Amino acid sequence: MSKRHRTKREDTMKFKSLGTAATAIALFATALTGTVATAGTAAAATKPDCSSALTNVKPKATVNLRSQPKTSSTALGTWGKGKKGGVCFGDRGPTKGGTYTACGKTSNKWYFGGPNSTSKEGWVPATCLPI
Repeated sequence: MSKRHRTKREDTMKFKSLGTAATAIALFATALTGTVATAGTAAAATKPDCSSALTNVKPKATVNLRSQPKTSSTALGTWGKGKKGGVCFGDRGPTKGGTYTACGKTSNKWYFGGPNSTSKEGWVPATCLPI
């Protein structure tokens, strides 16, 4: 009896199956851990220079405090309308981030701060702050 040799097509199909299995394992691991490793994860926005701050700032509306300057990022808490708080102002201006519509205006400018009544802070839409 002679041994049968695999064809190139059979080898290609075997590698495709291995690729599918690897993808399935990665998806399963993601489901277990709840995290996804992506190239953009490491480039998350960092807290700005807070060596100077504006105090007694009162938002025009209740705003979410975000983990990054974009509306799709995690909401860390809220800052209530008219509640005093502060924003970082060491960089002398807002940070550019994701585009949003809030308090009747569309913008991509964000400030980092939060209310005085809690220790929570995060990114808030610049259009909702009287700055």
